[in-house]
Amino acid sequence: CDIGDVVTDVTVSWKDKDGGDITAGSGGYTIEQGSADSNTKIQTSTLAIDVATLATVANEGSPVTYQCAAESKEYPDSATSTYKDVVVSFLTFGKFIRT
Repeated sequence: CDIGDVVTDVTVSWKDKDGGDITAGSGGYTIEQGSADSNTKIQTSTLAIDVATLATVANEGSPVTYQCAAESKEYPDSATSTYKDVVVSFLTFGKFIRT
């Protein structure tokens, strides 16, 4: 999730495919907040999915839409931005047997 036009770090929030809040370290998810890059003015946050959760989510079909939003750390009274879709497609590779 790329948050643009930032010069100081923001807090990035994530929602799962069902619209539920994702908290760091729970439900098979890990959130890497990232930090604002002073050159590009972009902060990239990453949502990592553990193997068991990934298998469950991928079996339910592809693509899956997660959502992310940003909130200022500098101005804590400011509102969270609108959640934006992050669409994930899962690729499934089968076995190829050469005869």
